[in-house]
Amino acid sequence: MRGWVVAVTALSVFAVPTLVRAQATVDTGSATIFFISAGSLPAGLSLSASTGAITGTTNVAGSFTFTIAISKGCVVVTRQYTMDIPPPIPANFTANATSATSVGLSWSSSASNATYEILKSVNHVDYTLLTETASTSVADNGLTTNTTYLYKIRAKAGGLLSPFSAIEPATTILFTNDPLLAGTPIASTHFTELRTAVNAMRAAAALNPQSYTDPTLTPGTLIQAIHLTQLRTALDE
Repeated sequence: MRGWVVAVTALSVFAVPTLVRAQATVDTGSATIFFISAGSLPAGLSLSASTGAITGTTNVAGSFTFTIAISKGCVVVTRQYTMDIPPPIPANFTANATSATSVGLSWSSSASNATYEILKSVNHVDYTLLTETASTSVADNGLTTNTTYLYKIRAKAGGLLSPFSAIEPATTILFTNDPLLAGTPIASTHFTELRTAVNAMRAAAALNPQSYTDPTLTPGTLIQAIHLTQLRTALDE
């Protein structure tokens, strides 16, 4: 056996048309055989004995060390690899107020061996750890009413971390007549609660409270288009 060349492709997370390809330059004659001589591949992946390609799909994240051996007749050459597979970002992450002082959070499983870090903030600057859990849901209790909380999540497995998810806001206000059904009369309290929720979102984005036309709405106040457009403008800023 004169020599061999091993080319390692970029390792993809959970999408493995070819994770590692080993190609040997050898004398003609005996068949070339590839095999794992030490360690093991993540569950769901396999090594082709004839081509040296590792293919398959795994839902296990972490750092995996293994040795690929190439056998040609009576000659065996080996090389060690470490495959790092960080867990994906948890999908379907949601945060919803379940009461005026509680928020429920849920998400989909990222990897079969993952735990999850959930961080929260009230200003989009200072994030603190809410909890680390192996579950796919958690409750955040004892919160301040009429406040927007910002949450983000990442997965951990085998010492590796996923990127953080997108920010998910939740505002601790429960609306009157929620959900609004067809035929429900519009009440001043509906607009007052919306204004409170909008200003809570603005506070979480470090924006000043929105000033509204007719700041105090009472029963009998005529509804105007500007009452609605100001809410939209305040959220779009």
